[in-house]
Amino acid sequence: MTAAIGPALPSPEPVALLPGPLCGLRTWTLTGERGRERLRGPYSGAAWPGGGRWLRATCQADLGHPVPAGGCSCGVYGWHPTHRTARRVLAVRREIAGVVETRGAVEVHADGFRAEEGRPSVLVAHRRSNPHLMRRLAVAYGVEIVEVRDAEALLAWCREHDVGLGVSTLEALLGRPVAREQRLRIPWRRLR
Repeated sequence: MTAAIGPALPSPEPVALLPGPLCGLRTWTLTGERGRERLRGPYSGAAWPGGGRWLRATCQADLGHPVPAGGCSCGVYGWHPTHRTARRVLAVRREIAGVVETRGAVEVHADGFRAEEGRPSVLVAHRRSNPHLMRRLAVAYGVEIVEVRDAEALLAWCREHDVGLGVSTLEALLGRPVAREQRLRIPWRRLR
């Protein structure tokens, strides 16, 4: 199902409206020389603009459809905060963990979502993070750094800061029950 955040666009399928940005976990790789590093998408290779500006997603396959689209992998991705996704973003070497804030059209899935636009909201530092690099990136993107020791601490931070969709909201958007494993681990956030 597609959910719209912001102005609703005509759509042949039912559209659920989420009142505000949708945030989720994700990782980025790096581009640029030392001291001038920037974030980029690990799959698309797209460089993310700094200074709080939004990245507008495009379709890599250039199929001429709005982004995101069902049956295509286009869009800015984010994962719902679960044990599995928190462990994944903290475990990947040579990638920067963080929280992405998205807006525009959003395609919601059981494990995450893809959106029309996104920007880094928070960078997540852990025991293997380079503190000098993290500070340079935080300045370049105008975001804070959250230090966590493990996936549990990251999930606690997500719950405290209302990151992710609650189970009832996710089930309503998907039109079906969420798997038991996800039901136990998604931080609660009600649709307001």
